[in-house]
Amino acid sequence: LSHAAFHRDSGAYSPLNSAPAIEGATSRPKQTARRSASSSLSYRPLVAPSPLDSETTKTKPRKESLNPIKAEPKAKPETKVKREPAVKKEPVKTKPDSNESIVTAPPRASRLSPLGLINGTYDISCPAIEQEWGYDGFTMILTLESPFVWGEYDLGMFSGLLLMPERPYSASSQELPFTWRGRDNGEGELRCGDDCHGGITFLGDGQIQGWINVYGECHFEGTRRWGPGTPARNARSLHIEWDQYNDDEYERERVARWH
Repeated sequence: LSHAAFHRDSGAYSPLNSAPAIEGATSRPKQTARRSASSSLSYRPLVAPSPLDSETTKTKPRKESLNPIKAEPKAKPETKVKREPAVKKEPVKTKPDSNESIVTAPPRASRLSPLGLINGTYDISCPAIEQEWGYDGFTMILTLESPFVWGEYDLGMFSGLLLMPERPYSASSQELPFTWRGRDNGEGELRCGDDCHGGITFLGDGQIQGWINVYGECHFEGTRRWGPGTPARNARSLHIEWDQYNDDEYERERVARWH
């Protein structure tokens, strides 16, 4: 075997295993090649490591501001404007037409008291007649003849008698009806019949209120005058006068006015 084959079989380095030589390349001495390699490296001096390179840079904490942020002042609530109280308008009073009937509201009943005496004279207030004709000082007389109550009324322009078929036994807000017979003093005309009616409520302690249809529906109030229970007129005299107000008398007077 040749020297080259021996080296191939033994696995040792052999020029046959090396790379082929480059054509035209010149060989350089080994010493020169080493110098060239060492000369190609740049010189770097050794510098001691800085403590900043080995340790993590510590940042100083920020100092909080000495002046804290002030909270915004709360908005003041709106001042409520006080409203002026509404002025209550007074109703305008108008004088009723003389050709129209006057209807007034009944007075309110006060707290009930014991019935008291029925016989006696009562001072009466009737606003409808007072406003229309300017009369005042009206009166009413009541006379008890159980179970009836007789009465005589004087309302200025109107006067006459009344008869209640039932007497009161206690103060009450219940109205007791009556019929009346009388005259219109302006024309002197007698009036009677089923259409002549009214009612009285006995509120107790001599107080009464009611209405009568002598001129529309006139409401009245009354207070019994102080005095004994003796009637100002007896029932007999009232009964006799009552019978004089009748249809026959009405016709006689009507004919006499026109002849």
